[in-house]
Amino acid sequence: VSIYYYISVIKMMVVKEPQEASDAVKSYPPITWAVEGMQPLRAALITCVVITAVGGILSNPVFSWASTAVTGTPMLQRAITLATSATPLS
Repeated sequence: VSIYYYISVIKMMVVKEPQEASDAVKSYPPITWAVEGMQPLRAALITCVVITAVGGILSNPVFSWASTAVTGTPMLQRAITLATSATPLS
């Protein structure tokens, strides 16, 4: 019985009955990029997408370089040597 109740609650949260749009919503103007103020928004959106894509593509060489630089440090090499030469406890 309780599972039926919870499933009905989830159904009401996820599945919505179609409702008639109000007159205010029906009278919204169509969205176009020609509306004043939309061109700067469009330029900013395209700029952010391009920067994110380029940053994602170029980040792999930077992370590889950083990993190589860190792996070559004497302190890390000494820690690796100590860890591999230690006898296991078991």
